[in-house]
Amino acid sequence: MGHAMNINSDGAEIDNARKLQVYGDWIRFVDGEGSDVKITPGVIKQLMIFALEHVNKFDEGAWE
Repeated sequence: MGHAMNINSDGAEIDNARKLQVYGDWIRFVDGEGSDVKITPGVIKQLMIFALEHVNKFDEGAWE
């Protein structure tokens, strides 16, 4: 069996993205736990807009 995405009481955590590729209408990557993740470019855009609008609310080191 493969690795499981890091899911805890707070929900799923994705701390890394490697082996990025276009997968049909999706962006596919492997997270820090070795899980295969698929997400649409539209969701990535929503997340990035949110992150940039709230850049000062993140802890130091969040953008490393």
